[in-house]
Amino acid sequence: MSIRTMSALLSWAAVLTAGIPASSCIAADTKAAQSATSTETTAAAQAVLTRQFQLPAGKINLEAIPAVEGRDAFEYEAADGKLTVRGSSAVAICRGFYEYMRDHKLAW
Repeated sequence: MSIRTMSALLSWAAVLTAGIPASSCIAADTKAAQSATSTETTAAAQAVLTRQFQLPAGKINLEAIPAVEGRDAFEYEAADGKLTVRGSSAVAICRGFYEYMRDHKLAW
């Protein structure tokens, strides 16, 4: 599993077009704020993926990870019949899901 990075500009543009307030994707210095941001990040990504792909509940696990050198990043792994996609923003998580589907030549 490797972490892939994305352009910060792509992330910003996608946040604006997704209707997600940009402030919800900016991590704060406190642990509580980071936890809330992680929850908001995964919830936003789940909403997009559910709306676009009608994902079955419990088959895909979404998790937040820190950015890599100030850039959005994502990773994915599939084990025991469950896909886990991790990303530093909702956009990165969605991109990770897309990359998994593309890399494995899957259609939803």
